[in-house]
Amino acid sequence: MKTLLACLLLLFHTCQAQEPTDLQRSHDLQALAEQARQSNRKILLLVSLEDCPWCEKLKEEVLNPMRKAGDFADRLIIAEIGMDAGEMLRDFDGQSIDGSVWASKRKIFTSPTLLFLDADGKETVKRILGYNSADLFPYYLEESIRQLLAAPSEKD
Repeated sequence: MKTLLACLLLLFHTCQAQEPTDLQRSHDLQALAEQARQSNRKILLLVSLEDCPWCEKLKEEVLNPMRKAGDFADRLIIAEIGMDAGEMLRDFDGQSIDGSVWASKRKIFTSPTLLFLDADGKETVKRILGYNSADLFPYYLEESIRQLLAAPSEKD
């Protein structure tokens, strides 16, 4: 019985360790783009602010469950960056840039904002601004993801 219990605990721990982790902020868009190119995937990019309660709700109610379920995992990279002043990023071209400047250059003024990008960092589907509840949001998000995945790549 003790052996069975030990095996079950080990199995439970192993399954937990293999589960995708919750969405964490990235600071390197160039590396993200390279990963997308190498794995032939597109990018769903959450642009958020540090103390944004709606960003946290979006992650908790929609994005993290989607990641844990493995939805689109073989075709989509889901990442997050901050648009906070003082948060430094490496842009798609390799240049270091402040998160707020990066967001301003891309005309992102709402947090959260979801961007649907190809592996070069180009928006190929209309962005989604804001979040208030999970009622219909997953439907619209999935529709946008399907449009993104159907969009031809530069290689096509």
